[in-house]
Amino acid sequence: MSGKHKVAMPADGPDERSRVPKSMIFKRGKVGFNLSNLVADLRLIMSPNTAMRLKERKKNTLRDYIEVAKIYDVTHLMIVSATELSTYFRIVRLPQGPTFSFEITSYSLVRDVHLAQSRPHTIKSEHMRPPVLILSGFSGCDKHVELVRCAFQEMFPPLNVKRVRLNLVKRVMLVHYDKDSQCFELRHYLIGLEKLGLTKGIKQLIKKKVTDLGQFKDVSEFVLNQATTTESDAEDLANSDRVIEVQSSSDTAGKSAIRLSEYGPRMRLKLIKIQEEINDGLVLYHSYVSKTPEEIEQLSQLKKKKESVKMQRKREQELRVQKRLEASSKKKNDDDSPPAVDDVEWYRREVGEEPTPEEKAELMASQQQTAQGKKSFNPKWIRKRMRPSQQDPPPAKRAT
Repeated sequence: MSGKHKVAMPADGPDERSRVPKSMIFKRGKVGFNLSNLVADLRLIMSPNTAMRLKERKKNTLRDYIEVAKIYDVTHLMIVSATELSTYFRIVRLPQGPTFSFEITSYSLVRDVHLAQSRPHTIKSEHMRPPVLILSGFSGCDKHVELVRCAFQEMFPPLNVKRVRLNLVKRVMLVHYDKDSQCFELRHYLIGLEKLGLTKGIKQLIKKKVTDLGQFKDVSEFVLNQATTTESDAEDLANSDRVIEVQSSSDTAGKSAIRLSEYGPRMRLKLIKIQEEINDGLVLYHSYVSKTPEEIEQLSQLKKKKESVKMQRKREQELRVQKRLEASSKKKNDDDSPPAVDDVEWYRREVGEEPTPEEKAELMASQQQTAQGKKSFNPKWIRKRMRPSQQDPPPAKRAT
């Protein structure tokens, strides 16, 4: 890609060092086999600061992922989904938004990129260090494009130019904005350093690519036979932007050329919508719908009204819950209290005479046990003291 490139190097303050951006990448809904592989490839790009073994379940909601993200201090969610119309990619900034919604116009998996290469490279330990973000084509763009640039920049850890060690920079994440198509193109590269000024034979010996020296009498014969400078070295020496000075462990400086090998995946994204909150809130940008300032103000007032009604309903619900708790507590206290009419009074009314002191004591003890739920009072024992008129009549004899 032609044009000026900008390396994203935020300030390395104490807050940035203490909080490294972390991400969770997952798919939502029914997606095919290729999109599932795309999710795995995106996790490889964002490693090691992402959940590589995250398992999605159909019953998991977006709220579930947000709650888990709070536990692990995750700062970004990246969601891949598909409908009958197209495939979509969302970036959610936690904990309060905004949300960036893209349409994936085209993409290539890692295996697709490797099939198109004659000598594909493989990742060994490069994924243990986060990639360096390079932004291209963002100068002089609209505000919504600047918001996207800030979103991509916040997804990667800050880089301190004075303290960075070049031997630890192994990967590059390139985000290019095409103003003509208004699309964002994502590329993932591996970084390699190659010594300049060495002949082809010496390079092969250093890289251990020579397997058979039987046709030569001496190793110097092989080196002199390959004593030509490659065309790529000549091009690198002519272009000083590709050449850097590298200090080796033996304190001898040498010139090396930067080689970028594309690893994949590739993505071409078209911005659809930017929302102020997590999948909600004021729409800051929409590629298909445009609103006047009056309509935006009206929507803002409507949102405030809905939030006010929501808070009022929440307060009313809390009051109802409090009243139910108080009523339940009061009912429990009433159940624990003794009955209004005691057993002694019942005895006087049913038998028609005053109980003896022994019977009175037994009635009060039975009443206390009934109040504590230990015993249910059964007054059959006093039937012998009741008057004949108060006793139940004998059952009638059946006629033979």
